[in-house]
Amino acid sequence: MSEHQSEILEQHYAGGDIVAGVKKALADIGKAEGALKPEELSSIDQFHVRSLLATKDLAAAAEPQRDMEILDIGSGLGGAARYLASAFGCRVTGIDLMQSYCDAAAMLTERCNLSDRISFRQADALALPFPDACFDQVWTQHVSMNIADKATLYSEMRRVLRANGRLAIYDPVRAGSEPLHYPVPWARDERTSFVPTEAELKQHLQNAGFTVRSWEDKTQVALQWFEEMEKKWAGTKPSPLGIHVLIGPDIRPMSANLRTNLREGRAKLIQAVCEAR
Repeated sequence: MSEHQSEILEQHYAGGDIVAGVKKALADIGKAEGALKPEELSSIDQFHVRSLLATKDLAAAAEPQRDMEILDIGSGLGGAARYLASAFGCRVTGIDLMQSYCDAAAMLTERCNLSDRISFRQADALALPFPDACFDQVWTQHVSMNIADKATLYSEMRRVLRANGRLAIYDPVRAGSEPLHYPVPWARDERTSFVPTEAELKQHLQNAGFTVRSWEDKTQVALQWFEEMEKKWAGTKPSPLGIHVLIGPDIRPMSANLRTNLREGRAKLIQAVCEAR
């Protein structure tokens, strides 16, 4: 990834002190100190459509097992990593381009008493700092849209997977011929948005050495979720512990544009599990 693109992403995802912002949000809901449960954090640490529900769906498809070594690429605040460790007993390594996210993820993981099974480090998904064939599964949710070089991205994922290891994906893809509405949660404009079509994504996966085991269109359940959330939060103030802590107040129009893109058929949400050949 170019230095310029990295700077834009840093401004988009981590414009302020993320650790301080998360700590303040926890204090505002009466959780300044003491142990936390992973599910208490889903409003801020599951930064993707359908939140924890989507993570549970992807896990059901990927079938992680106890003591599996899993790499979470674009781990953010560590929500998926903590779910995999707490629900399945996996050992998870999370990487993120933003050091501030890794620091916040480590802080939250310590408070959930899961640091013995989870670690985080700053790294570029296009140059993974791991040897070949060292993970049982690779996990990624709403990450690839910010990465232009899909060939290297999926080749690196394949490189670090053991034979027959699984790649779990939950990502938007382009649909139809109309351009996306911006801003969206992952980008304010097209400079850092690289959303492939379904066909392009499948081709990249095949070229990298993957066989698709399952491929599900999650668009309709996502639209239903948006509708349910709209009804749930109508007329109420957002929880202090929300994605706005990371992105700022623009997260609402960004989410609205993503919903519109899905509703108008400009984008789809795909859940896929692939196997390393």
